[in-house]
Amino acid sequence: MSERQLVCEYAPWEEFSPRGYLHEYYDKVGPENEALLRFLHEAYNIIGPQNSMLEVGGGPTIYQLISASQKIKRITFSDYLPGNLEEVRLWQQDHSEAYDWSEFFTYVQQLTENGQPISALEEMTRRAIDQTLLYDVKAADSENALEEDQFDVVSSCFCLDSITPDEKVLRTITRRVVDRVKQNKYLVLMALSEAQYYKVGDKTFPAVSLNEVFLERLLSEMKMKILKQGKVEHQAEQGYNGLLMCLAQKS
Repeated sequence: MSERQLVCEYAPWEEFSPRGYLHEYYDKVGPENEALLRFLHEAYNIIGPQNSMLEVGGGPTIYQLISASQKIKRITFSDYLPGNLEEVRLWQQDHSEAYDWSEFFTYVQQLTENGQPISALEEMTRRAIDQTLLYDVKAADSENALEEDQFDVVSSCFCLDSITPDEKVLRTITRRVVDRVKQNKYLVLMALSEAQYYKVGDKTFPAVSLNEVFLERLLSEMKMKILKQGKVEHQAEQGYNGLLMCLAQKS
C-alpha cells in the first residue's frame, strides 16, 4: 500500500461517461492493452473449458471477454451503471452506434494462431454473453438477483479497486466476489497500481492505492492461490502508475 492517500473531490457516478471512458483508455491497442490481452489469452488457456462465468463491474468494455468466450459456455455480464450495460448491449447487437472493438479482436486473433476469422471470433463472443444485468457489488448479496450463486470463473477488471478509496470497503467487496467462485475454480482480477484516483476527461473517480504485495496478501487471506501475475507500467498523468493482472484459484 502507498503511504499517502490523495484527498480530492470525486465526481458522482452519474457523471461517468461510458463512451468518454472508452475513448480515453481503449481508443487503440497500445502497449498497455496489448499486455492486458496477452495476459487474458494466457490466463484462459490455463483455465481451460468451463461452463459459467460472472463478469463483475465490467463497465462499458468487452475486451476482457474475447479470450474468455473461447473457453466459457455462458457469461453473465454485470455492472452498476445502466449506461455501461447499454454500451455492451449495443456491441452485442452489432448496432451501428456500437463502439468499435475490431482492433482488439485483431490482436487476440493473432495470439490464437488458429486461422479463425475475426468475424467468427466476434460472433463467438456475442453468443457467449448469456445476459447483462445491473449488479452492485457494494450491496448485500440479497439485493442482487443473480440466477446462480457461484460460477466456474469470476472476472473483475479495474472495478473493485476503482469504485472506492477505502481499503476496508475493498476487502469487503473482494470477499463478496471471491464467495462467488466455486471451490477449486478461478478468479481473474485486474487493478490499478499505486492509484490515487483515475480520470475520465476532466472528471476524477476514486481508487484504492495498492500494489502486488498487497494484492497477494489479500487473496491469500481469502484462500486464493495465485497461478499467474502480471504488471505493466503506466506513464500518463491519470492518477496511477501501472496495471496489475492476476489469475487465482480457490483452494
